[in-house]
Amino acid sequence: MREKIRTNTVAKHWVICSDSTAVVHCQLDIKIISQVTTKLKSSNKKLNNNINLTTTTTTTVISVNGTKMMMFKFSVISFLAAMAAAVVVVAAEKNGIDQHLNEAQAIFDWVSGTKDGYITPKLELRRDSPDDPKSPMGVYATDTIEVDEPIVRVPWSVIIKSDDRNEPSSQMSCGTVRSLANEMRLGSKSKYAPYVEYLNAEADAQIPSTWSKAAQDLLMEVLDNNSIPPENPTDWIEDDWFGHCEGDPNDAFGVKAALMVIQRADDSILIPAYDNLNHRNGNWTNTNTEIDPGHYHTTTATKTIEAGEQIYISYNMCEECGGRLSGYGTGGKFG
Repeated sequence: MREKIRTNTVAKHWVICSDSTAVVHCQLDIKIISQVTTKLKSSNKKLNNNINLTTTTTTTVISVNGTKMMMFKFSVISFLAAMAAAVVVVAAEKNGIDQHLNEAQAIFDWVSGTKDGYITPKLELRRDSPDDPKSPMGVYATDTIEVDEPIVRVPWSVIIKSDDRNEPSSQMSCGTVRSLANEMRLGSKSKYAPYVEYLNAEADAQIPSTWSKAAQDLLMEVLDNNSIPPENPTDWIEDDWFGHCEGDPNDAFGVKAALMVIQRADDSILIPAYDNLNHRNGNWTNTNTEIDPGHYHTTTATKTIEAGEQIYISYNMCEECGGRLSGYGTGGKFG
């Protein structure tokens, strides 16, 4: 039933809202808010009696532990979708189910089952601490992987690309964001369903562009105002998506897609399964990637990888890094 609330009830109203020409005319059923609030309270005793709800004609105020958040109706829908997803996660954790890990595994199964797709059977997708579903997720070797041995081969048919073939490759590919947003709206009906469902479940606010003003100012102070990478780490959404790409601030799927492209894309392409491999430079990097446009994106071992070792790629020190060479940094570690 919780899953139904997230995918059918809340998502239904979310889509209506995102398609509306006037945000304040979004169809918002206050019973939905009450239902999600009730589910949150029943799923987590720590939240019980700490969530309160009041409404007006155009805004809703949700109070958690005394902290008020006033949002226009569209923002409320986005918030509720995330809250409803949180209910599902809480319920899954109680039952010992790692839902997001299962969603990631579905991507690997999908890619390996696709024509010309390949995932070495010597891999295991798991948490850093297997008993802790909140610990980082990684891809580990279950057997020795030799030098030059293929690890992941992703066919071009499952790679999400720009809808503008003439768009130059860049870290913020407007066309790739639009392509991904369209697929994210389709959800389980998308031909990339395992991948977009995983991305739809990803947490928001993972990068500085979505942080508070105070947090952004602190980061820029740490970075000595762009004297060290990443370049302009707080500008991606306002300047690039809303500005350069002319993205709609009221389109939640567009904003989420922009965040996913910034975080996960190899410049202008999104590569399922490959982008679940974690970044680590120096002696830890044990793979190399080759791109054959129109055919494959292939990752091979650059050294012998023993069973139990994690598979690492490099986001910014690689032959195919493109714009990430200067634009990528470690700002997320300060979040």
